Amino acid sequence: MKNKLVMATALTGALFVSSFGANAIQPIEAKAATTIESYKTEYQTTQNLMLRQKADFKESTKKITKVPKGSKVKRTKVYNIGKNSFAYITYKTSAGKTYKGFISNKYFKKVKTSNYVDMKKADYKLTAGMILRAEAGTSTNIKQIKHVKKGTKIKFKGYRTFNGQKFLYMNDGKVRGYLNAKYLKKVAESPFGKYVEIEYDTKNYFYQSNKISHIYPTLGDFDNWRWNVDYDAGTERVYGSQTYNGVNYYDTQVTKDIRGWVEASALKLVKYKNPPKD
Repeated sequence: MKNKLVMATALTGALFVSSFGANAIQPIEAKAATTIESYKTEYQTTQNLMLRQKADFKESTKKITKVPKGSKVKRTKVYNIGKNSFAYITYKTSAGKTYKGFISNKYFKKVKTSNYVDMKKADYKLTAGMILRAEAGTSTNIKQIKHVKKGTKIKFKGYRTFNGQKFLYMNDGKVRGYLNAKYLKKVAESPFGKYVEIEYDTKNYFYQSNKISHIYPTLGDFDNWRWNVDYDAGTERVYGSQTYNGVNYYDTQVTKDIRGWVEASALKLVKYKNPPKD
């Protein structure tokens, strides 16, 4: 019945009603991983090297360009000539220019790079200033996009692993690239969902309890409930809904003087048999 009263608990004190919905925190968007991580082997130089047109150290051999230490290169073939070993490589600069030629095969190390892996989108803060790079890794020939300041908050959507280090991928619609996860701290997700206003025909319908349920003055503060909604009790008005840790609650005017949060599963929308007169 509409006029059935709420039942007070043994707890005492005035019912405190907080503001509802105005300061609700937006939930962090989630996306399940869709890709399994796998790796490919690449090579990185361990010294500054000179890229040559031929596989020899003769002064007369044309020198193409310098390959800085730490550059990631594609090694196609290895040629052993006498006591020397040469690798035929493809080297792409940070400016996007590509060179091919021979360098000494002594100064390489293998590095493993994973494919791109989707992850649940989450917010991170930088614990140090970093360079946003076009690719995952620390190679000197990876294009540098921009410097990102310490403390900047960024949402990441995926990652690659380079030589045992994870690099998170960002794309905000303006810039995109990778940052080293070593200098990123995940921002704790909010347990609060988005506040959603509820509209319904209050002249012909009302929310009625289908079980005894607590009334919480503040959503999330579940130790300080002060009232119960009795079974089959009517309510004055439901203003909106909001989730907390995945459970949905209604912002409810239970009586004229009592407003609080009631678990949504405890209330149902029913039609008046005899609608109240204005």
